[in-house]
Amino acid sequence: MLSIVVVSAPTNRREFLLSTSQEQLRTLITRSRALAINSVTGGQIPAGQVCGYGTKIDASKSTATIYYACGTATQTNFTPVTTTYYSGTLNQISLDKSLSFMQDANIFFLPPGPAVYINGSAGQSSVTAYVTAGNGEQRGVEVNSAGLIDLVMR
Repeated sequence: MLSIVVVSAPTNRREFLLSTSQEQLRTLITRSRALAINSVTGGQIPAGQVCGYGTKIDASKSTATIYYACGTATQTNFTPVTTTYYSGTLNQISLDKSLSFMQDANIFFLPPGPAVYINGSAGQSSVTAYVTAGNGEQRGVEVNSAGLIDLVMR
């Protein structure tokens, strides 16, 4: 028996954009974690401070960007003193105009572990950053407190 399925081009495009954006976000977060684990320094480390890498998701601009920050850290919090945001295709993504992030998020990795600070706190167990299409369909990237990065479909 032969079945024919007709799928509209807008549906295919939306699925492609969601999946591609989800994978780009996962890659960006993974890259910031790898930079922290490898202790790549973005310059001189100020006395009394620790430095690492993170990914900042800005829902209002529909962007996610890798950054390097130095500051003070405790078992539960990281407070940045200096932050340098990176640019270029390896360090930043901008969503298609038909997509958006559900909310702001900040995922920071501090070597050597790396310790994971989610929205400035090490006490949060995980965060999921969702890319959302106009019809409400979502794809997410979850990062837990151990630094494990997973794809989420909802």
